[in-house]
Amino acid sequence: MSKDTTQFDELPRGKGTMGATDEIARHLRDSGIDAASGLYDEALALARDGHLTPAAERLRMLLCLDPMDADASLLLGKMLAARGQFEEALANLDDAVTHGAILPPGLRDRVEAGLQQQIHSAEERRARLSRQELGELRALRAEAKQLRSENAGFELDIDKLQRRVRMWSGATAVIAGVSAALILALLLFGGGGEETIAVEAPAPTQVYAEPEPAEPPPVPVLAAEPEIVAEPEPEPEPVAPPPPDEDGDGVEDAKDLWCPDTPSGASVNSRTGCTRDQALTIGDENQVEIIHYNEQTRVIVARVQSLYPLGDGMVLVATWNPDLDAWEGGETMPVAQALELHK
Repeated sequence: MSKDTTQFDELPRGKGTMGATDEIARHLRDSGIDAASGLYDEALALARDGHLTPAAERLRMLLCLDPMDADASLLLGKMLAARGQFEEALANLDDAVTHGAILPPGLRDRVEAGLQQQIHSAEERRARLSRQELGELRALRAEAKQLRSENAGFELDIDKLQRRVRMWSGATAVIAGVSAALILALLLFGGGGEETIAVEAPAPTQVYAEPEPAEPPPVPVLAAEPEIVAEPEPEPEPVAPPPPDEDGDGVEDAKDLWCPDTPSGASVNSRTGCTRDQALTIGDENQVEIIHYNEQTRVIVARVQSLYPLGDGMVLVATWNPDLDAWEGGETMPVAQALELHK
C-alpha cells in the first residue's frame, strides 16, 4: 500500500513547543516596536494604491500577532470582498464584530449579496455543465446505438459472405472431384481401342514431266457498250377525295352531328357545324337541351343527350363569335362548374 504523501511527518526545528507568535509580539512590545500599527498602516497604503494581495498579506501577519485586532479583521474583510472572496470576507467581518468593531452600513448586505450571486453563478455554471455533459452523453449513446446497428449489419453481411464462401468452396470441391474422376476414367478406359500400326510409306519416285507446248497469245476482245434502260416514271400518288359535305357548310358530315341541314355558305361553328340561330333553336329535335344562355358574354351551356353524348353530369359550353358569326369553343365540363363560371 502506497504511503500518503500529505502526512506531516517532518521533524521540528526547535523544541517543538507552541507560543512562538505570542513571544514575538511580546519581544516587539518590549523593544518599543509597534508592529501592529506599522503593518496596518502599510496594508492600508497598499490597498489605496490597488495592491490588494500584498495588503491582505500584511493584515494576516498583523492578525497572527494580534488575532483580536477588530480593525485589522474589518479592513481584511473589505479587501477580500473587493477581490470577490465573499465567503472569507464574511468570516473576517464576523470576527471584527465579535471583537467589537462596528461595520459600515450596508457592507454586510453587499458581501452577502455578492456571496449569493457567486453561489448562484456557480450553480448555473454547474447546471450548464451538467446539461452539456448530458447532451454529450445522449449524443454518445445515439452514436453507440448507431454503431451497434451498423455493426450488426456488418455481421450479417459477413455471415452471408461466409456462407457464400462455404457454398462456393463446396461447389469447387465437387467440381474438382468430378474432374479428377473423369481424368482417371479417361486414363483407365481411353486406351482400349484397336492398335494402330504405323506403316512407313515408300519414298516417292522422281518423275520428270515433259514440257507442255506454249499456248498462243490471247486475242484482245472489245467490251460491248452497256445497254441504257430507261427507268419507269413514278406513278402519281392517289389523291384522297374530300370528305362528304352534303349541306355545303364546310363541316364534313362525320362531324356535322348537330346541324346536318345548314344552308350552304352560312357562318357556322367549326366544331358543331351550326349557325347561331340553329344552335339556339335545335331544342328537343336533336335531343340537345340548352340549360343556360348568358346574353352579356354570349355563352351557351347545353346538355347533349344522343347526338353528342358526353356522359352523366357533363355539359358543352360554347361562345358566340360575332366576327365569325358562329359558335366557338365546345368545351366540356361538369354542369355545376359551367353554371358557376357562366352565371
